[in-house]
Amino acid sequence: MPFSLRCSRKKCRKKWSVTKNTWFFGSHLSVRQNFMLIYFWIRGDNISESAEQLKLSKTTVLDYYQFCREVCYVIVSNRTKPVGGPGHVVAINEFHVDRFIASQRKRVCFLEGVDKDTNECFLLEIQKNNAGTLIPLIKTFVLQGSKILTDTWESYSKLKSEEFQKQFVGHHLEFVESSNLEGKSNKVKCMWRTAKRFVDESQESKTRDLCLFQYLYFHPMELLSTGEKFDRFLEDVAKVYPGPFRDPLTAVVY
Repeated sequence: MPFSLRCSRKKCRKKWSVTKNTWFFGSHLSVRQNFMLIYFWIRGDNISESAEQLKLSKTTVLDYYQFCREVCYVIVSNRTKPVGGPGHVVAINEFHVDRFIASQRKRVCFLEGVDKDTNECFLLEIQKNNAGTLIPLIKTFVLQGSKILTDTWESYSKLKSEEFQKQFVGHHLEFVESSNLEGKSNKVKCMWRTAKRFVDESQESKTRDLCLFQYLYFHPMELLSTGEKFDRFLEDVAKVYPGPFRDPLTAVVY
């Protein structure tokens, strides 16, 4: 431990690594390699290109790119906000992805909503996809006066029944069929399918589960240069990995 922090109390004198709870903690890579990998990932270089340029294994680069997507996941889950409004149509969709947490595969459920008028969206990781979970979330993240367009999932069929419809009347939300929408695409937009353009099909499946959050993270930055995106990402890395004695930003799960 060449650099460390030490408690000043004589009875303690405990030491901590200066990298504790930072992006660099436990990394066997140099600072330069860390920053170069982040830059290559933001630039869109594939795993083979980055591995060859930095003389690293493809597995190392693959895992590193996944760490970067984890930051996107935490930031996006914390900046979710309500969408829709009077006269707007909000398409609601649900999907599952396999996340690899501590090398263990875990099936995770997400609820997404896309305003078909503005393309604004929300994305929520949910523990259950039953009506008891979905009703409060729809009331919270779909603004009053919106029309809700859903897919054919059983959970939504229950929501659209007369019993559950009553719970949305006071909130001024209305479920509509795609055939009743004039001048709007009747397809329920799915951000998960849209985000697949970030995925290199040659990569292992565990790199694909968070590509949606990479898409949502960078989508508002489309007009920025790679350098500007790099600066923004480092600022967010510092929120997720703030260093010793500070509370990190964590993903929100509903």
